[in-house]
Amino acid sequence: MELLTISQVSKNFNISTRMLRYYENENIGLIESLRKDDYSYRVYDDVNIHKLSQIIILRKLRIPVKQINEILNSKDAVTAIEIFKHNIEELNGEISALSTIKSILLSLVETLQKNVNTQLKLNKINEEALLSMIDSLSLSKNYIVEEKSMDDFVKASKKLTELKDVRIIYLPPMTVASSQLIEVDMF
Repeated sequence: MELLTISQVSKNFNISTRMLRYYENENIGLIESLRKDDYSYRVYDDVNIHKLSQIIILRKLRIPVKQINEILNSKDAVTAIEIFKHNIEELNGEISALSTIKSILLSLVETLQKNVNTQLKLNKINEEALLSMIDSLSLSKNYIVEEKSMDDFVKASKKLTELKDVRIIYLPPMTVASSQLIEVDMF
């Protein structure tokens, strides 16, 4: 059994020592280091090196650390299967949201290309067309992780359609709508 220091593991896996310490943290507890009596550095055995390899693979698959902990501590494959299925559903929601955003952007490009010789102003875009595109975004199955009821989302969607100057900004994995009213006082 070969023991590797934290710096060796860091280099071998191209991961920061800080991240290794995080995975070792008592609240996370994914891996454990050993300490030799005459050696002050953390060292890792084959078992923890193997666990770290699994953790890195799962993190690259966008599995949250909490779920990784459940998978590694589970005795059977049922837990992993359930977690993977749940993450697949979330990815499908994200794909749907991205597809809707792509469609809206393609429509905006098409509209702007018709007026390519005019100065770029978003108010040149047909407001009704823009609102219908925003409606299509709110009707898509966006991946939103919040404890809100569907009624709350329907109400928010109705309010969005009433607004005149709306900008949709995509911040993975969520969609945010913002409205700004600017009042100008004349004398």
